[in-house]
Amino acid sequence: MARKKYEVSEEILQRGILTNPDKIGKYTYYNIGNTMIGSLRDNNLIPNKDYKNEDRKPDGLIVDNTKRVIAVIENKNLAKYKTASLKASATKQALEVAQDLGAKFVISTDSVNSQWYSAFDNKPILNIDGSELKEVFGITTCNTPKIEKLIELLDNTINKKCRQIMQIQEVDPTPLAYAIWQKIYKATTATPENCLYTFVEIFIFKYLSDLNILDELYQYNTLLGMYKKSKEDNVLSYYAKTIRPEIKKLFPEDDDKTTIINGTIFVNDTTGDCYTGYGKTFRTILEMFKDVELKNIDKDFKSKIFEVFFKKDTQKGGLGQYFTPLKVVQ
Repeated sequence: MARKKYEVSEEILQRGILTNPDKIGKYTYYNIGNTMIGSLRDNNLIPNKDYKNEDRKPDGLIVDNTKRVIAVIENKNLAKYKTASLKASATKQALEVAQDLGAKFVISTDSVNSQWYSAFDNKPILNIDGSELKEVFGITTCNTPKIEKLIELLDNTINKKCRQIMQIQEVDPTPLAYAIWQKIYKATTATPENCLYTFVEIFIFKYLSDLNILDELYQYNTLLGMYKKSKEDNVLSYYAKTIRPEIKKLFPEDDDKTTIINGTIFVNDTTGDCYTGYGKTFRTILEMFKDVELKNIDKDFKSKIFEVFFKKDTQKGGLGQYFTPLKVVQ
Protein backbone atom coordinates (compact mmCIF):
# COMPACT_ATOMS: atom_id res chain seq x y z
CA MET A 1 0.00 0.00 0.00
CA ALA A 2 1.36 3.40 -1.00
CA ARG A 3 2.16 5.78 1.82
CA LYS A 4 -0.27 8.68 2.24
CA LYS A 5 1.24 12.08 1.41
CA TYR A 6 0.78 14.97 3.83
CA GLU A 7 0.99 18.65 2.94
CA VAL A 8 2.73 21.33 5.00
CA SER A 9 0.28 22.28 7.74
CA GLU A 10 -0.82 25.88 8.16
CA GLU A 11 0.49 25.76 11.72
CA ILE A 12 4.01 24.83 10.54
CA LEU A 13 4.03 27.77 8.14
CA GLN A 14 2.53 30.31 10.55
CA ARG A 15 4.94 29.47 13.37
CA GLY A 16 8.01 29.31 11.15
CA ILE A 17 8.79 25.81 12.37
CA LEU A 18 10.66 24.86 9.19
CA THR A 19 13.00 27.84 9.29
CA ASN A 20 13.13 29.02 12.91
CA PRO A 21 11.85 26.41 15.39
CA ASP A 22 11.85 26.94 19.16
CA LYS A 23 14.88 25.62 21.03
CA ILE A 24 15.64 24.10 24.41
CA GLY A 25 19.39 24.44 24.30
CA LYS A 26 20.65 21.87 21.79
CA TYR A 27 17.16 20.34 21.41
CA THR A 28 14.36 21.47 19.10
CA TYR A 29 10.91 22.03 20.56
CA TYR A 30 7.82 21.85 18.34
CA ASN A 31 4.94 23.56 20.18
CA ILE A 32 2.17 22.45 17.84
CA GLY A 33 -1.22 20.80 18.42
CA ASN A 34 -2.81 21.07 14.99
CA THR A 35 -0.21 19.24 12.90
CA MET A 36 -0.43 15.54 12.08
CA ILE A 37 2.46 13.14 12.63
CA GLY A 38 2.45 12.37 8.90
CA SER A 39 2.94 16.05 8.07
CA LEU A 40 5.82 16.31 10.53
CA ARG A 41 7.39 13.28 8.87
CA ASP A 42 6.86 14.45 5.29
CA ASN A 43 8.36 17.83 6.13
CA ASN A 44 11.51 16.18 7.47
CA LEU A 45 10.92 17.20 11.08
CA ILE A 46 10.87 13.66 12.51
CA PRO A 47 12.34 10.35 11.23
CA ASN A 48 11.17 9.25 7.77
CA LYS A 49 9.35 6.01 8.53
CA ASP A 50 5.82 4.62 8.78
CA TYR A 51 3.83 5.31 11.97
CA LYS A 52 0.80 3.45 13.28
CA ASN A 53 -1.48 6.48 13.45
CA GLU A 54 -0.10 9.27 11.29
CA ASP A 55 -3.21 11.43 11.74
CA ARG A 56 -2.54 11.97 15.46
CA LYS A 57 -1.79 15.57 16.48
CA PRO A 58 0.60 15.79 19.45
CA ASP A 59 0.59 19.03 21.47
CA GLY A 60 4.35 19.22 21.35
CA LEU A 61 7.54 17.28 20.64
CA ILE A 62 11.16 17.53 21.71
CA VAL A 63 13.66 16.19 19.16
CA ASP A 64 17.44 16.10 18.96
CA ASN A 65 19.66 17.19 16.07
CA THR A 66 19.12 13.87 14.28
CA LYS A 67 15.31 14.44 14.36
CA ARG A 68 14.92 11.60 16.86
CA VAL A 69 11.86 12.22 19.05
CA ILE A 70 12.80 12.24 22.72
CA ALA A 71 9.62 13.47 24.41
CA VAL A 72 5.94 14.14 23.74
CA ILE A 73 4.34 17.15 25.41
CA GLU A 74 0.68 17.11 26.44
CA ASN A 75 -1.06 20.31 27.54
CA LYS A 76 -3.46 19.36 30.33
CA ASN A 77 -5.19 21.22 33.15
CA LEU A 78 -3.71 19.02 35.85
CA ALA A 79 -5.81 20.62 38.60
CA LYS A 80 -8.78 18.66 37.21
CA TYR A 81 -7.15 15.33 38.08
CA LYS A 82 -7.04 14.84 41.84
CA THR A 83 -5.23 11.50 42.07
CA ALA A 84 -2.05 10.11 40.58
CA SER A 85 -3.98 7.37 38.77
CA LEU A 86 -6.34 9.91 37.16
CA LYS A 87 -3.40 12.03 36.06
CA ALA A 88 -1.70 8.98 34.55
CA SER A 89 -4.91 7.97 32.79
CA ALA A 90 -5.17 11.46 31.31
CA THR A 91 -1.86 10.94 29.52
CA LYS A 92 -3.02 7.75 27.75
CA GLN A 93 -3.22 9.35 24.30
CA ALA A 94 0.14 11.06 24.68
CA LEU A 95 1.64 7.74 25.77
CA GLU A 96 0.34 6.04 22.62
CA VAL A 97 1.81 8.83 20.49
CA ALA A 98 5.13 8.56 22.35
CA GLN A 99 5.33 4.82 21.78
CA ASP A 100 4.51 5.30 18.09
CA LEU A 101 7.24 7.93 17.73
CA GLY A 102 9.80 6.03 19.79
CA ALA A 103 9.97 8.77 22.45
CA LYS A 104 11.37 8.09 25.93
CA PHE A 105 8.97 10.10 28.05
CA VAL A 106 5.83 12.21 28.21
CA ILE A 107 5.50 15.61 29.88
CA SER A 108 1.96 16.51 30.92
CA THR A 109 1.82 20.17 31.83
CA ASP A 110 -0.35 23.23 32.35
CA SER A 111 2.74 25.47 32.61
CA VAL A 112 2.27 25.70 36.39
CA ASN A 113 2.26 22.02 37.31
CA SER A 114 3.99 19.26 35.38
CA GLN A 115 4.00 15.46 35.52
CA TRP A 116 6.75 13.43 33.82
CA TYR A 117 5.97 9.85 32.72
CA SER A 118 8.01 7.04 31.23
CA ALA A 119 6.68 6.26 27.75
CA PHE A 120 7.46 2.59 28.34
CA ASP A 121 4.89 1.99 31.10
CA ASN A 122 3.10 5.33 31.72
CA LYS A 123 4.38 5.44 35.30
CA PRO A 124 5.80 8.60 36.89
CA ILE A 125 9.51 9.22 36.42
CA LEU A 126 11.38 9.27 39.73
CA ASN A 127 14.20 11.47 40.95
CA ILE A 128 17.43 9.94 42.23
CA ASP A 129 15.98 10.00 45.78
CA GLY A 130 12.84 8.10 44.67
CA SER A 131 10.42 11.04 44.74
CA GLU A 132 8.29 11.83 41.69
CA LEU A 133 9.81 14.21 39.16
CA LYS A 134 7.63 17.34 39.01
CA GLU A 135 9.96 19.90 37.47
CA VAL A 136 7.78 22.60 35.90
CA PHE A 137 7.83 22.60 32.10
CA GLY A 138 6.40 25.93 30.98
CA ILE A 139 5.39 26.19 27.34
CA THR A 140 7.03 29.60 27.01
CA THR A 141 9.71 29.30 29.71
CA CYS A 142 11.22 25.88 29.08
CA ASN A 143 14.37 27.05 27.29
CA THR A 144 16.66 26.99 30.31
CA PRO A 145 19.96 25.17 30.97
CA LYS A 146 18.25 23.28 33.81
CA ILE A 147 15.52 21.85 31.55
CA GLU A 148 18.04 21.08 28.79
CA LYS A 149 20.22 19.15 31.24
CA LEU A 150 17.18 17.29 32.62
CA ILE A 151 16.08 16.25 29.11
CA GLU A 152 19.57 14.94 28.36
CA LEU A 153 19.69 13.07 31.66
CA LEU A 154 16.31 11.43 31.06
CA ASP A 155 17.24 10.53 27.49
CA ASN A 156 20.32 8.74 28.79
CA THR A 157 18.73 6.92 31.73
CA ILE A 158 15.05 6.15 31.04
CA ASN A 159 14.47 2.80 29.33
CA LYS A 160 12.21 -0.26 29.47
CA LYS A 161 13.70 -1.39 32.76
CA CYS A 162 14.28 1.96 34.46
CA ARG A 163 12.06 4.99 35.13
CA GLN A 164 14.29 6.55 37.77
CA ILE A 165 16.97 9.17 37.10
CA MET A 166 20.40 7.65 37.53
CA GLN A 167 23.88 9.07 37.53
CA ILE A 168 25.32 8.67 34.02
CA GLN A 169 28.16 6.20 33.82
CA GLU A 170 30.54 6.85 30.95
CA VAL A 171 31.62 3.84 28.90
CA ASP A 172 35.25 3.32 27.93
CA PRO A 173 35.28 0.87 24.97
CA THR A 174 39.10 0.81 24.76
CA PRO A 175 39.44 -2.79 26.11
CA LEU A 176 36.74 -3.85 23.64
CA ALA A 177 38.66 -2.18 20.80
CA TYR A 178 41.83 -4.04 21.73
CA ALA A 179 40.01 -7.38 21.95
CA ILE A 180 38.37 -6.82 18.57
CA TRP A 181 41.69 -5.85 17.01
CA GLN A 182 43.13 -9.19 18.18
CA LYS A 183 40.16 -11.14 16.77
CA ILE A 184 40.28 -9.43 13.39
CA TYR A 185 44.05 -9.65 13.09
CA LYS A 186 44.11 -13.33 14.04
CA ALA A 187 41.42 -14.17 11.49
CA THR A 188 42.63 -11.99 8.62
CA THR A 189 46.21 -10.77 9.34
CA ALA A 190 44.98 -7.37 8.13
CA THR A 191 47.02 -4.25 8.85
CA PRO A 192 46.22 -2.33 12.05
CA GLU A 193 45.00 0.47 9.81
CA ASN A 194 42.40 -1.76 8.15
CA CYS A 195 41.50 -3.24 11.54
CA LEU A 196 40.84 0.30 12.77
CA TYR A 197 38.64 1.12 9.77
CA THR A 198 36.57 -2.00 10.41
CA PHE A 199 36.31 -1.45 14.17
CA VAL A 200 35.13 2.14 13.69
CA GLU A 201 32.52 1.06 11.14
CA ILE A 202 30.97 -1.59 13.41
CA PHE A 203 31.31 0.77 16.38
CA ILE A 204 29.32 3.45 14.52
CA PHE A 205 26.71 0.85 13.51
CA LYS A 206 26.17 -0.16 17.16
CA TYR A 207 26.28 3.48 18.32
CA LEU A 208 23.57 4.59 15.85
CA SER A 209 21.47 1.57 16.85
CA ASP A 210 21.76 2.36 20.57
CA LEU A 211 20.67 5.93 19.87
CA ASN A 212 17.69 4.66 17.83
CA ILE A 213 18.80 6.75 14.86
CA LEU A 214 18.58 3.78 12.50
CA ASP A 215 15.16 2.35 11.70
CA GLU A 216 14.50 -1.06 13.23
CA LEU A 217 15.09 -2.77 9.88
CA TYR A 218 18.72 -1.60 9.96
CA GLN A 219 19.52 -1.88 13.67
CA TYR A 220 22.13 -3.95 15.46
CA ASN A 221 19.63 -6.11 17.37
CA THR A 222 17.74 -6.86 14.16
CA LEU A 223 20.92 -8.07 12.48
CA LEU A 224 21.97 -10.11 15.52
CA GLY A 225 18.53 -11.76 15.63
CA MET A 226 18.92 -12.97 12.04
CA TYR A 227 21.40 -15.64 13.16
CA LYS A 228 18.48 -17.63 14.59
CA LYS A 229 17.25 -18.45 11.06
CA SER A 230 20.03 -17.44 8.64
CA LYS A 231 23.52 -18.66 7.90
CA GLU A 232 26.46 -16.53 9.00
CA ASP A 233 27.49 -15.59 5.46
CA ASN A 234 23.91 -14.57 4.63
CA VAL A 235 23.79 -12.25 7.65
CA LEU A 236 27.06 -10.64 6.57
CA SER A 237 25.62 -10.22 3.08
CA TYR A 238 22.52 -8.52 4.51
CA TYR A 239 24.75 -6.10 6.41
CA ALA A 240 26.80 -5.37 3.27
CA LYS A 241 23.88 -4.94 0.87
CA THR A 242 21.16 -3.46 3.09
CA ILE A 243 22.44 -1.91 6.31
CA ARG A 244 25.80 -0.51 5.21
CA PRO A 245 24.35 1.58 2.33
CA GLU A 246 21.77 3.01 4.76
CA ILE A 247 24.50 4.14 7.17
CA LYS A 248 26.45 5.62 4.27
CA LYS A 249 23.46 7.81 3.47
CA LEU A 250 23.86 9.36 6.91
CA PHE A 251 27.61 9.78 6.46
CA PRO A 252 28.31 10.50 2.77
CA GLU A 253 31.83 11.16 1.56
CA ASP A 254 33.23 14.66 1.92
CA ASP A 255 35.07 16.46 -0.85
CA ASP A 256 38.25 14.77 0.34
CA LYS A 257 36.55 11.37 -0.23
CA THR A 258 36.69 10.48 3.47
CA THR A 259 33.93 8.93 5.55
CA ILE A 260 33.63 6.78 8.65
CA ILE A 261 32.08 3.81 6.88
CA ASN A 262 35.41 2.64 5.57
CA GLY A 263 35.86 -1.00 6.61
CA THR A 264 37.43 -3.16 3.91
CA ILE A 265 37.91 -6.46 5.74
CA PHE A 266 34.36 -7.83 5.55
CA VAL A 267 33.03 -5.79 2.62
CA ASN A 268 34.46 -4.77 -0.74
CA ASP A 269 34.00 -1.00 -0.59
CA THR A 270 34.03 -0.72 -4.38
CA THR A 271 31.39 -3.33 -5.25
CA GLY A 272 29.51 -3.40 -1.95
CA ASP A 273 29.73 -7.20 -1.84
CA CYS A 274 30.81 -9.08 1.27
CA TYR A 275 33.87 -11.30 1.19
CA THR A 276 33.09 -15.01 1.47
CA GLY A 277 34.49 -16.98 4.36
CA TYR A 278 34.35 -14.16 6.91
CA GLY A 279 30.79 -14.72 8.16
CA LYS A 280 31.90 -16.42 11.37
CA THR A 281 34.44 -13.72 12.24
CA PHE A 282 31.87 -10.99 11.54
CA ARG A 283 29.41 -12.69 13.89
CA THR A 284 32.06 -12.93 16.60
CA ILE A 285 32.78 -9.20 16.32
CA LEU A 286 29.08 -8.31 16.44
CA GLU A 287 28.51 -10.43 19.54
CA MET A 288 31.42 -8.72 21.32
CA PHE A 289 29.37 -5.50 21.24
CA LYS A 290 26.27 -7.24 22.65
CA ASP A 291 26.55 -6.17 26.30
CA VAL A 292 28.04 -2.72 25.67
CA GLU A 293 25.71 0.29 25.35
CA LEU A 294 27.47 3.09 23.52
CA LYS A 295 25.36 6.14 24.40
CA ASN A 296 27.75 7.78 26.85
CA ILE A 297 31.32 7.46 25.68
CA ASP A 298 34.39 8.38 27.71
CA LYS A 299 35.57 11.74 26.36
CA ASP A 300 39.16 10.43 26.09
CA PHE A 301 38.13 7.42 24.01
CA LYS A 302 39.24 8.93 20.69
CA SER A 303 42.83 9.37 21.85
CA LYS A 304 42.85 5.99 23.58
CA ILE A 305 41.57 4.16 20.50
CA PHE A 306 44.19 5.89 18.41
CA GLU A 307 46.89 4.55 20.73
CA VAL A 308 45.53 0.99 20.59
CA PHE A 309 45.92 0.80 16.81
CA PHE A 310 48.82 3.24 16.48
CA LYS A 311 51.09 1.03 18.56
CA LYS A 312 50.31 -1.92 16.28
CA ASP A 313 50.95 -0.04 13.05
CA THR A 314 54.34 -0.22 11.41
CA GLN A 315 53.27 2.53 9.01
CA LYS A 316 52.13 5.05 11.60
CA GLY A 317 51.44 7.85 9.13
CA GLY A 318 48.32 6.15 7.81
CA LEU A 319 46.49 6.20 11.11
CA GLY A 320 47.28 9.85 11.68
CA GLN A 321 45.63 10.69 8.38
CA TYR A 322 42.61 8.59 9.27
CA PHE A 323 41.72 10.80 12.22
CA THR A 324 41.91 13.99 10.14
CA PRO A 325 38.39 13.88 8.59
CA LEU A 326 35.93 16.16 10.38
CA LYS A 327 33.19 13.49 10.49
CA VAL A 328 35.47 11.15 12.43
CA VAL A 329 36.46 13.85 14.91
CA GLN A 330 32.80 14.77 15.47
